[in-house]
Amino acid sequence: MMVILLSSARMDEADQTLIKMYRETGDKALIGELFNRYSGFVLAVCMKYVQDTTLAEELTVEIFESLFKKLKKHKVDYFKTWLYSVSKNHCLLHHRSANTFRKHKGLFQQEQSGFMESEDSMYPSEENEKTNEIKSVQTALEQLKPEQKVCVELFYIENKTYEEISRESGYNTKKVKSYIQNGKRNLKLILEGKK
Repeated sequence: MMVILLSSARMDEADQTLIKMYRETGDKALIGELFNRYSGFVLAVCMKYVQDTTLAEELTVEIFESLFKKLKKHKVDYFKTWLYSVSKNHCLLHHRSANTFRKHKGLFQQEQSGFMESEDSMYPSEENEKTNEIKSVQTALEQLKPEQKVCVELFYIENKTYEEISRESGYNTKKVKSYIQNGKRNLKLILEGKK
């Protein structure tokens, strides 16, 4: 079997062709091809955040399943960069939900003797509220323009500097600052229901 290595530019062009075909036809096999190309990459990103192979594999499948909708809704200029952001955000959302669950469950168990209600009747509403907040922010991030979304995530979630974001995204520093500022403003408007 002969493996052909494509340059980054040719690979991105090939990805764009697949995405365009998927948008036009809705053929899920095209997402399968992206899965074949990038499942190892996404698994590596997931492992960085969850450090559990089974969970990372589950998250990888969830991420690729989410592409069926996301690729129809969002303009994607650089698929691998965009996929990295989607993967990272999915893992962070999972991580935050799991941490919130453990934190609140632990607090409840410490104080359980003082309550008459069962854990099932008390816990879900508080957990659901936190999960809904996280999902609202994630949904709002998805509504930003791709360049704003990438820059906002790199700056606020990954704590990268303007220069690091510029190197990673390919945007000049002035544009990075502008995308972060506009993205932050738009995110606030989306969350307040004004946009």
